[in-house]
Amino acid sequence: MNEDLRNPAFAEIRELADLSNLSDAAVDSLAEVAEVRDLPTGTVLFSEGDLHKWTYMVLRGTIQLDMVTAKRGRKTIFSVGAGDLLAWSSILGDGVMTATA
Repeated sequence: MNEDLRNPAFAEIRELADLSNLSDAAVDSLAEVAEVRDLPTGTVLFSEGDLHKWTYMVLRGTIQLDMVTAKRGRKTIFSVGAGDLLAWSSILGDGVMTATA
């Protein structure tokens, strides 16, 4: 594909080390369904229990996943960074989020 015609997300995805083995055609496919967004610190993408239809790939920075437990309240259980996917429940499950991001 002509580089001038590529989706702007292509360059962002191509930079991820974990995806460096993907062909340009595979990255083009990802870029076709991607939307690149810069989010300010503290943005909540989704909350535990929400019905959510998006999956996210982190390009830069980190995102914390928090869960609420009866004994300990809200706790960070995991952090994801560049190249990681989150909100798997939206494509592999019923779309109900199991954590807050």
